Amino acid sequence: MGRHERQQEMWAEPVNLGKLIPEDAPLRKIQRVLKLDFVREEVTRFYGHNGNESVDPVIIVKLMLLLFLDDVPSERELLRVTAMRIDYRWFLGYDLTDAVPRSQRAIQGAEQVGRGGFSGALRTGGEAVRGGGSGGCEQDPPRQQPG
Repeated sequence: MGRHERQQEMWAEPVNLGKLIPEDAPLRKIQRVLKLDFVREEVTRFYGHNGNESVDPVIIVKLMLLLFLDDVPSERELLRVTAMRIDYRWFLGYDLTDAVPRSQRAIQGAEQVGRGGFSGALRTGGEAVRGGGSGGCEQDPPRQQPG
């Protein structure tokens, strides 16, 4: 199973492309609360040990989130725009020199793993983003209602 190591060089001083992404950008908000480390453990049993190295399962989940959050019409279009969008690259942990998956096959592992793996991970993550549970998210303290 592939594991992508986040590149820090392009997102820190002296060249900090991260400054191009506003602090209130939705992807920054999601990145602050959504913790997807559990995904690898959730799907590891669906991966073989032979063949080509796969795309990191966390990247696949993040790509699926981008697909739905930005209402991208297809996986092919998602991969095309991901190569160009600084905010997508930042969210995925890619720097400018990292090759973004070029083929839909790279992210179709989610379909192969199916209901037992990625859909469970996406459901857990989606519930957390909506505030329905803590699975994968750091919870903020409850807000007090105006009196």
